Amino acid sequence: MRVLSALLVVASMTSMVACDKKSPTADDKDEKGGKGKGSSSEKKCDDKDDMAACVQAGKDAYEGDADYDKAKKYLKKACDGGEARGCELLGGLYLLGKGVKKDEDKALELFEKACEGDDAHGCEAAGKMHRDKRGAAADPSKATKLLTKACDGKAYGACASLALDAMKNGDKEKGVELMTKSCDGGDKLGCMGLGALYLHGNGVKKDVEKAKSLLHKACKLGEQSACKKVKELD
Repeated sequence: MRVLSALLVVASMTSMVACDKKSPTADDKDEKGGKGKGSSSEKKCDDKDDMAACVQAGKDAYEGDADYDKAKKYLKKACDGGEARGCELLGGLYLLGKGVKKDEDKALELFEKACEGDDAHGCEAAGKMHRDKRGAAADPSKATKLLTKACDGKAYGACASLALDAMKNGDKEKGVELMTKSCDGGDKLGCMGLGALYLHGNGVKKDVEKAKSLLHKACKLGEQSACKKVKELD
């Protein structure tokens, strides 16, 4: 369980960053490349009050230009306009103190608003904040319900968190099931966790080769500690 406990710490630190830093897909980018001053996303947001475009403009400002003031402007407009994804990303700015004063209370409020709008990543972030008692309104008793909604909504990092909780509570079958779901969904921590279970024969039959395969997948997904473990096992 020490490996899984360490993973829980990593999960809490990594997945709480709601503003994911992956590059937008081709579909996310606008026809002019999607980034920079005067992009079509900004124009659609400014001129047509297109809330989805406001979210994209905010993401572009955050990811491409590191212009957090601009990101806040567009994400706030999107959130105020009913775009749940905008609330989730704006919550990430408050959580990290990017372009705004760091404010965990405000971050939790925004994540919960995003979750109410069925943004799975907002549910995940809110659940983890409640679990970790971050924010004045944090209530650990709410965590499982929020994380379950997130996992059901394909925020697969939440499935890994639920798996770790299940393992800690002695429900190994449920833990393996949830960790498998997380890894199958492409979550690096889920693959790392599942690899650790197979490596140590915890809840599953010990299988070092399967463990190495899962850790390699986690490594390819960007989990550096998994890369290190793969080298140790080779």
